[in-house]
Amino acid sequence: MIFNKIFLIILLICSYRILACTIFTASDGKLVLVGNEEDFYDYTAKVQINPGTSSKYGTIYFGFYDNPYIPFGGVNSKGLFFDVSAYPEKPEIIDQFPKDKFTFTYQSGHRLFAKMLEECSTVEEAIVLLEKYNSIAFSWCHLLIADSTGASAVVEWGDGELVIIKSNKSYQVSTNFNFTNTSWGYYPCERFKTASSLLEQNTNISVPLFVDILSKVHKTNAIYSNVYDITNGEIYVFQHHDLENYIKINVQEEIANGYRLISISNLFEEKEVFKIDDLTNIDNSDNETYLASKFSLYQNYPNPFNPTTKISYSLNEESNVKLNIYNTLGSEIITLVNENQKAGFYSINYSAENLTSGFYIYQITIGNKFRDSKKMLYLK
Repeated sequence: MIFNKIFLIILLICSYRILACTIFTASDGKLVLVGNEEDFYDYTAKVQINPGTSSKYGTIYFGFYDNPYIPFGGVNSKGLFFDVSAYPEKPEIIDQFPKDKFTFTYQSGHRLFAKMLEECSTVEEAIVLLEKYNSIAFSWCHLLIADSTGASAVVEWGDGELVIIKSNKSYQVSTNFNFTNTSWGYYPCERFKTASSLLEQNTNISVPLFVDILSKVHKTNAIYSNVYDITNGEIYVFQHHDLENYIKINVQEEIANGYRLISISNLFEEKEVFKIDDLTNIDNSDNETYLASKFSLYQNYPNPFNPTTKISYSLNEESNVKLNIYNTLGSEIITLVNENQKAGFYSINYSAENLTSGFYIYQITIGNKFRDSKKMLYLK
């Protein structure tokens, strides 16, 4: 009983510090994006990067604490995303929860969310795991989960059981104030209505659109906002309430570099900072896209792969592009691209099913302006 009271006090403190977070996802059949902003403003936001193992997927979490580190959202190497919205006024359903499942602590919910990213690759797998460990520990929040196929769901803990909300539209939105049971709070809130309306009106999704939505639902005390490009494995990170400047995290590259715990402010000091004006809508035959700040070659995804992987790159101006695959001895395997292309973002699906397992190198040459190469690992 004493422990339960302490737990409720913690929840009340958290509710006082948390204003409305907004999470939204959309897919147009070519691209899957997720936007989120975090108003838990009393703490230093940190990013934890964990390499994968034989039994766990690599993960990138956004959170606040060190002992223990508590993830409030993140993505894994398979493209499964989640983010948490805490209830500002907790529904009075705590006594309806089973007491015999999982540990009854505030941190236990976050440990399960971490387990979800480590072991699940799809929304459906995540739901199965959450249902298995359904607990009173999760009654303080709900969360949005999304995956690389465009599937999504909002998960709430109501009436002692999981409530799974799926959208019949191409988008889904979650905030602190939108509940399935309207007696629990204000539904729908202004942030929910604003984000839903903009996604309803814009069927061709893009990173600039998601940044625009964040600007319209944003609060000045937010400690970070993100746009996750799940399709291409990129995270656009905005610090505090500044939506004019961002850094970009490549999920596969960061995970491949090993374990790391670092504040978002320190990431901004060490990474290249881009201006929001660098994000432009560029129409090409394959892609309604948005990158135009520089020439870039991205880490293939997935990596390691079997047998197909996606190689992506961006052009900031019309250029002649060559994209080649080599073995580690330098012998050319195949030329994937050799043509003039307009500015924009491009992705090529490459199948290595006729090759032997091992490391290969892909190299891009853009006229006489830019050349870059990266390793990829094919495992049969």
